[in-house]
Amino acid sequence: MLPLLLAFAQSSSAALVLSVDSVAPGGAFTAAIRIKMEPGWHTYWKNPGDSGSAPTVKWALPSGWRVSNLRWPLPTRHKTAEGTDYVYENEVLLLAEITAPQPGARPTLDSEAPIPVPPTATLKAKVSWLVCQEACVPASADVSAPILVGRDKPSKDSAQLAELVQAIPARVLDGWKVKATPTGIAIMRTDGEAIQKGTVFLPAESGLFDHSDPGTLSADGMTLSVKRSEYAKGNPKRVRGVIVLPNQKGMEIDLSLSS
Repeated sequence: MLPLLLAFAQSSSAALVLSVDSVAPGGAFTAAIRIKMEPGWHTYWKNPGDSGSAPTVKWALPSGWRVSNLRWPLPTRHKTAEGTDYVYENEVLLLAEITAPQPGARPTLDSEAPIPVPPTATLKAKVSWLVCQEACVPASADVSAPILVGRDKPSKDSAQLAELVQAIPARVLDGWKVKATPTGIAIMRTDGEAIQKGTVFLPAESGLFDHSDPGTLSADGMTLSVKRSEYAKGNPKRVRGVIVLPNQKGMEIDLSLSS
């Protein structure tokens, strides 16, 4: 039993990597939680699908440092006996933007003392994730990375992180709308362009749509219909998720549902 547990424990690992070794006061940079997995293992997207659970990150940053919400790369659809999940295999980097404090800034409007900006800092986070093969194993790690505050200096990971930032699905502000249907929703283009064959929809929230249904394209290519989950109590007021084109380019939508 002990060797088996040890093998499970070594099936994945986490680390914190930064796009800079040094940042200017008030400057922003990319941070990434890198989760590595042994071949055959996977972890989950922010919506895990029909099973599993999403990784969580609890940041512990020095006073005055700010961090954005996580930005998630595109997952792959993974079919199992239990249903359809959205997963990452081998390695995933969950991205966030961190901003260093500005000298003289105050933590609150009522604060009299400005935030000190030491020349060095250590950025920390508690990462928890589920890694699965035939069985699932919960994992966690305390990760950290040092950083200097002074002049901007890229790190050895800066080029890779810059590429990943560009690959993150961009928010779509126009050109699309979502309508309710008797069986779910219809995602429609409003700019006259047809939806490419092979386009799929990944819902950002679980329990709303049938994860086994990537979407059915209408004959004229203008509508992608997605089935509602049998467990959902009607349609949501807003539809959030990612439209994935055949070239694996993703577009993030957050649209009000029209009738």
